[in-house]
Amino acid sequence: SNNMQGQESRNALKCRRYEAAYMYYKNHPTVSDTLIDIITTVINTYKAQNDRLIANAYFMRGEIYRMYNQYDKAIQDYEKTISVTDDNNIKTQTNLIVIYLTKCKKIKIESNLLTGSMTDSSWSDNNYAQIVQRKINSVILNDPHKDTIINMFDTRIMPIL
Repeated sequence: SNNMQGQESRNALKCRRYEAAYMYYKNHPTVSDTLIDIITTVINTYKAQNDRLIANAYFMRGEIYRMYNQYDKAIQDYEKTISVTDDNNIKTQTNLIVIYLTKCKKIKIESNLLTGSMTDSSWSDNNYAQIVQRKINSVILNDPHKDTIINMFDTRIMPIL
C-alpha cells in the first residue's frame, strides 16, 4: 500500500540522518564534506515533504559542523532547528550546545533566536539536560575533570532524545 511505502521511505530517511553520525564515528573523516552532503540530502527531502523531522536533521548537520569547528555554520543550523520546531527536547538540546559554545568555547553568537531562548530553563523534568548542564557548569567552574568533559563535548555528537 501507499502508506507502507511512505513509512519505508521515512525510515530510510531516518537511517540516512543517522548515517552521517555513524560515518563520523566509523571513519573519522578529516573533512566534513561527505557527511554534510548526506545530511543535506535528508534536509532537502524533509523540506520538500514538509516533515517535522527536519528539526532533527538541521540539528544533526549543526552537530557535524560543530565537530569540525565550523561554528558559524553550526550556529546557522541550530537557529534553523529552533525556528522549525515546538519540541521542548529539541530546543533544550540545542540550547545546551549553544550554552556550551558560548560559555566554554567562548564562541560569540549574535543570534537573538538562540541567546533569547537560552534562559528557558524548562529542564527540571529532563534528567539528561540536567546532567549536561552540570557538565557545562563543571567546565565553567574549572573542575579538575574539565579537560575530559571538554574532550567529550568536542568529539561526540549530541543526541536528540
